[in-house]
Amino acid sequence: MMEYSGLQPPVTGVSDYLRGRIADGTCPPRSLLGARRIAAELCLAPVSVVRVKLALADLEVEGLVESTHTGTRVTGAPAGRSERSVQVAQWLRNLIQEGVYPPGSALPRVADLARPLVTSAPVISSAVALLKDKRTVRSGVGGRAVVGRDPGFAVAAPLDLTTVGLRLTLADWAGSDTSPQRVCETCRRARSWWHHRITPAPGRVPHTHRTLTSMAAQLIPAAHAHHQTPQAEATMRRAAVTALAPQPEDSQEQLWRTACLAAAVLELQDLAGDAA
Repeated sequence: MMEYSGLQPPVTGVSDYLRGRIADGTCPPRSLLGARRIAAELCLAPVSVVRVKLALADLEVEGLVESTHTGTRVTGAPAGRSERSVQVAQWLRNLIQEGVYPPGSALPRVADLARPLVTSAPVISSAVALLKDKRTVRSGVGGRAVVGRDPGFAVAAPLDLTTVGLRLTLADWAGSDTSPQRVCETCRRARSWWHHRITPAPGRVPHTHRTLTSMAAQLIPAAHAHHQTPQAEATMRRAAVTALAPQPEDSQEQLWRTACLAAAVLELQDLAGDAA
């Protein structure tokens, strides 16, 4: 528990901790999960109880816990068909449809998808399982799912990385500061909103999304000049597709997509290196 004391985990960290306790049977079905008790277990400050409550709300959406008149109880339901898993599966399907992961290619491993999709590994696993059920992907070598030759829908040609920067510039304003400090600051803010389920002031999320889109427009050409491996190009295309996709109406999904774009921009910055 001491590691949590020093790190003060975000909502996702608390969620992962609780999923683990449910999965290993420490919190069996029908057991009560008290927010204050969980905060004490994690050595969190009293003010952080709200973080535990948000984590429990996420687990309720996933079907792992339920609110009753006596408190929040473990349901014992498997985390395989949750609303969050469906949401992530739909986004992965979109990435496949847009040619980021074309037919015959392997998806990144679950652990390698968790960071760019700003989502816990168990939810990613559940989302991939949903795609396997639909025969969109199949099991591959080394634990990586492979996109089917016929995923069940039309797949677009992969974005041309030599022109995608112009498309992004036309989609939003150009000229954002891409200094490492500015990029890190913008990306940290976007991911913090999602991790802590913060509702920013009206207009802040669209403004940040446009800023990140402008950053991606400038970083992709520099990254492409240095890296042309399939993995790097998939990262660049994922960033572009995330930036160009229509913003969802649901405010929480907007936060998540913006956090995904922030994670992608940080990857682009690493790929661009000194040319950024």
